[in-house]
Amino acid sequence: MMDLKKQKRSVNVMLTVTYVVILFRLIPVHFAIGDMGAGIFAAAYLLYILYDYFVREVFAGNLTRLMNAKVKREQYQDAEQAFDLAMFLSLGAGLFMALLVFLSAPVLAGKLLGITQAEKVLRYLAPAFCFATVSASFSAYLKGMGEHINDSIVRLGTELLVTLLSIVLSGLLFRKGEAVGALLKQDAFAGIYGAQGCALAVSIGTFLCMLIYFLLYLQMKVSMKRRLIKDTQSRFEPDAVYARYLYISSLLQYLNMMLLPLFLLLEERILIRKLKAAAVPERIIAGTWGVYAGAVLPLLLLPIIASCMGARGTWNSYKRALARDERKFVRDTIQTKMRRFCLIYSPIAVFVLVFASPLLRFFYGEQGQLCAGALSVGALSIFFCGFGFILMQVLLGLEKPLYILAIHAAGFVLHLAALEIFVKPGDNDYMGLGIAVLISSLVIAAAYGFVISMQLNYRHHVLSIAKPLISAAGAGLVGFIVVRLAGGALGNLLTLLIGGMLFLIVYLVLIVFLRGLTRKEISKIPGGEFIMRMLY
Repeated sequence: MMDLKKQKRSVNVMLTVTYVVILFRLIPVHFAIGDMGAGIFAAAYLLYILYDYFVREVFAGNLTRLMNAKVKREQYQDAEQAFDLAMFLSLGAGLFMALLVFLSAPVLAGKLLGITQAEKVLRYLAPAFCFATVSASFSAYLKGMGEHINDSIVRLGTELLVTLLSIVLSGLLFRKGEAVGALLKQDAFAGIYGAQGCALAVSIGTFLCMLIYFLLYLQMKVSMKRRLIKDTQSRFEPDAVYARYLYISSLLQYLNMMLLPLFLLLEERILIRKLKAAAVPERIIAGTWGVYAGAVLPLLLLPIIASCMGARGTWNSYKRALARDERKFVRDTIQTKMRRFCLIYSPIAVFVLVFASPLLRFFYGEQGQLCAGALSVGALSIFFCGFGFILMQVLLGLEKPLYILAIHAAGFVLHLAALEIFVKPGDNDYMGLGIAVLISSLVIAAAYGFVISMQLNYRHHVLSIAKPLISAAGAGLVGFIVVRLAGGALGNLLTLLIGGMLFLIVYLVLIVFLRGLTRKEISKIPGGEFIMRMLY
């Protein structure tokens, strides 16, 4: 049987690949349906992503923990009872959400998203809300029974299928829209039809995902029958107890988990409202959001998600250590994790900052260049977001959810204020969006650092953080010179390859020279034994 650490690593890798597929899906879709179609789909899909995140990470997470606890105590009938109740409530909630999105699509598109042409796209997406809710419960069942690998495989397979269907269906409907537009002499129909094809692909993909989960569930039910017969430990608690745990008792957790993803909806709404106030045509508005959502957000969110995946769940170890009053162990663990985080993600943040322009031109052509300012300014938020998430795990271990809520709420309000101040309709590089992201992530990270230092009397070891930052800055300077002096002549791909290689070499040389790596870490670098003889 697979070792638990290896299993967790495999699950994290597959989930990271899943997020890569989700975040970069808009790139092939953009080439298939254009700026306007991609923007309309991205706006409508944002609502679905937020809902899917809620049911999977919050509600399904609670169900997974509840079932894990029951299975560990061999209370299998209690676990089945909790799942049956959750599935009943999920089915009701999913049908309600699908009906609500379908009927209120005009209001959601016009008032919330600010793009009226997203109405039909939302209606095509409406069934996916139901399928996603039911799938989340089946996913929780699998993970509650310890089948994390199978769950990750299903999720990755689903997203790959949705991407393939999106390209095929959007292309088919885009051509149909072109024909309709030619008859009516309005070329906007092609993008709208293409966006509808993408939404249809999401609904079909999530339906097939739900069916696969259902088959896996039936397979597991066969093995569960033997356990249920031998079960003498179950307590048969009332359904109200499980409902309270799944929903009511976790209200604070819901707020904490949802405030940060809502930043994306806030950015979309304010950008579009300001463009409308400047009398920008809706077609241009949709294209503007499509370029930003497809070009900047993936390159910012992917490293952030990867850093969060590495730290996710560590609050349990903090909680156990704090229960034994092992505060020194907690402080040492924080220091170790912060050092490793800085070694990996400070160069990533600087790399994105320096190579923003060739990265965006490589993925999106000259249209991607429009977002270079936003990506460069927002790149350092990769570092601050990961920094804050690591420290948030400590507050979870300390059981201080109100502190987390206060920090996130303050960050949300600050993000709103920064968007209002810095987002200008006349900007051609979306710089205001990047500034808002940077400011809010910096303040959230600083707030977490301050609270942790007060709660645990913890002080960061400046050198362990400063050495990776100095090394990354030196490598960034070399990368900046390559982009400025040779970027035009080399082209985007060669600039990224040659500049990226030089960036990595300079970073490793500086971090080794500054002794920012341990002997064990240096020994894993090619030529590490020679380097150690030179240094030590």
